[in-house]
Amino acid sequence: MAALPPGFSRRNNPDWLPTAGSSKHTLTGHRDAVNAVAFHPVYSALVSASDDSTMKVWDWETGEMERTLKGHTKRITDCEYDSKGKNLGAFCLITRVAGVSYKI
Repeated sequence: MAALPPGFSRRNNPDWLPTAGSSKHTLTGHRDAVNAVAFHPVYSALVSASDDSTMKVWDWETGEMERTLKGHTKRITDCEYDSKGKNLGAFCLITRVAGVSYKI
């Protein structure tokens, strides 16, 4: 990670601080707790990973759910796009750590 310019602090920069204002969208659809959210690096999309063993892909501009990704049998603890947004990884905590990659 590159060093921040002198006098620059994420803690004091309003662009890095969340605000208490109204949220852009309330995304509903999971049947259990959401553990992670990952924003697509190029498009206006995000994915949420849940204890309900699914991931959901959302359109960030409209707040609409685009699709549900199924296939896991255990809770999904984390998710992440690669740097170009071509692959999506999902992670489950079970006896052995397992990673699943989805081609986007």
